[in-house]
Amino acid sequence: MHSVSKSHKIFETETMFSNTLPANVDEQLDELTEEAADCARETGMVGKFNGLERKNKRLEHVSFSLLPISINEEILNSLIELQPYVNELIHSASIDRDFIVNSLQSLADIDDYVGTLLSIYKELKPEKTSRIPVLLFMRVDYMLAYDELTNTESPKHIETSSGAPAFAGVAGQKIRNIHARMLRILGMQESIPRLPNNKCTETLAQSFVKAWECYGNPKAVITFLVSDNTQLIFDRRPVINEIYEQNQEIKIRMKYFSKISGRVDIRNCKLFIDNEEVAIVFFSAGRSAKHYNEKLWKVRRDIELSNAIKCPTVGQSLASLKAMQEVFARPQVLERFLEASVAEKLRKTYAGFHNLDMTEAGDLSVEMAIKNPQNFVMKPQRDGECCNVFGEEIAEVLKKIGDDRSRSAYTLMNRIIPKPRLNYFVESGSARKEELIPEIGIFGVLIASGKTIVQNKCGDYFIRAKLKDSNEASVYDSMACLSSPIFE
Repeated sequence: MHSVSKSHKIFETETMFSNTLPANVDEQLDELTEEAADCARETGMVGKFNGLERKNKRLEHVSFSLLPISINEEILNSLIELQPYVNELIHSASIDRDFIVNSLQSLADIDDYVGTLLSIYKELKPEKTSRIPVLLFMRVDYMLAYDELTNTESPKHIETSSGAPAFAGVAGQKIRNIHARMLRILGMQESIPRLPNNKCTETLAQSFVKAWECYGNPKAVITFLVSDNTQLIFDRRPVINEIYEQNQEIKIRMKYFSKISGRVDIRNCKLFIDNEEVAIVFFSAGRSAKHYNEKLWKVRRDIELSNAIKCPTVGQSLASLKAMQEVFARPQVLERFLEASVAEKLRKTYAGFHNLDMTEAGDLSVEMAIKNPQNFVMKPQRDGECCNVFGEEIAEVLKKIGDDRSRSAYTLMNRIIPKPRLNYFVESGSARKEELIPEIGIFGVLIASGKTIVQNKCGDYFIRAKLKDSNEASVYDSMACLSSPIFE
């Protein structure tokens, strides 16, 4: 494995994909935008927008950058090489009962969502779960911290998502191919080899096929549990199509999680939904407290206690919480699961996390955040809900909470100062010039039975770029767009 450097030199010359744009883009902007938007629609790089009911939603391409975004090749490759170790960390932590319980019990006492997950986790019997294969699919998000004095960037780990992280199907090679076409139109064919290929859809599908084979019953199905109003339907479809392409014997079902109660049955520890044995349950829904009621929590518990392969498991969900990022950043914690040399490389990518527990250390973190709120981001234990707290609002929230232990439900992270890239933001067939902040998402996949790892690899990556003045990076809310890298 190549070493992960602390920082990487940026080209001091301003390339056309960094601070300036090719001179002929403005002249051909209408043609480029129409061509790119049509390509996005044609290839399924789309979502469902407007209206709450599925039948009222319209299809439109997701937001994307008209041109690729300049990314240092060494940075991207180092994160890809590091990902299998991140997979191993999350898997090993997820099956370490004492570690998970001791790390999260105080949070579980004040957060009902975490508390219910932990309660289910405690019911699991290690001697049984160690024999059931698990499928881990995750994405680790990084921002590029910019040091103006040295003109360098370094990747900083800001988020871990397990289970059903978005954009493995709707981005990947699709946006790369759109950008290759833009370069051809601009007469810049010589730059196309600097666009790396991206096989995240194929890699994820292959992992589903391998996990399904591990289950051992060719008649059992793969079930996707989805939310009623998801915009991500076309993020899943390419993955499903690729699974069929790789193994035509597999049957795939898609069920609304909100309507699954009363249709789940456990027979001799095997999971049946609508009288079909289920090999793999993939939770696209069920990753947020708002997805649950009492009946659906019972469904989640029944599924977790069955022999079906869960993605994510309750343990994986707990190990991926934002609170666990702060735990992993503590001295010697990574060494519990990884070799010391690997732990050090991983630790260098951490953005800087602080707990807000009812301890002296937590009091110091609160004092620090109130004094300089602009230097931090305050995160609740939720995934993909755009509910982080920024700037002066951090001080307001912490002052309002006071000494109440509910402050422990948040994790404090150092705010990262990035270097914007000039580009065009394409939305609903129109393009506008914007300064964009890139984020790198690295996908990881792992299959294991207990401590025995069957497969562990990086599942490639995706690039998302948020508007310079936007705190959040939601593509479907037009705060950010999809992109692809062009190597400097």
